[in-house]
Amino acid sequence: GGCAVSTEETITVTGQPDEIIGGLIRPDEPEPQEVDESALPTRLAIVPFGNVSGEPNAPEVMRRTLQNHLSTLNYQVMHWREVDLKIADMGDVQAASTATLAEALGVTGLVRGSITSYEFIHAGIGSQIRLGIELRLENASGQVIWQDEVKATSTAGGLSTTPWGLL
Repeated sequence: GGCAVSTEETITVTGQPDEIIGGLIRPDEPEPQEVDESALPTRLAIVPFGNVSGEPNAPEVMRRTLQNHLSTLNYQVMHWREVDLKIADMGDVQAASTATLAEALGVTGLVRGSITSYEFIHAGIGSQIRLGIELRLENASGQVIWQDEVKATSTAGGLSTTPWGLL
């Protein structure tokens, strides 16, 4: 979504897509859930997202950002390109069952979801992304381990107050 350099003499507003993702995966106030630990997946695949936002690139941008974020956690995450190659002949992935997809991909869990809204605004020195997403983590048998629907806004950019910063 953009980046900014911040020093003591710079006025900036920053926020990166991975901060939004971090808030989705590890909310500030998580609600405790009873989950059988043997049902928790260890090897994940992020299947292509549905898209009702009207922005054709939003699902891929979100999927790649989520892949990067989950790779830093305690999961083995199949690369999105490998996922795409293995499911290329499956037809409508959104309609396919979790068990069918998990078996075809050789994973113990799937991250599925849909982009519900996406807006990117670029205004000279700053930019803003507004994202609405519905996400869920399912184990190979189709049990939903976690799900949430979130709308988030990320802004980046700034205006320097020094000659060096203007360069």
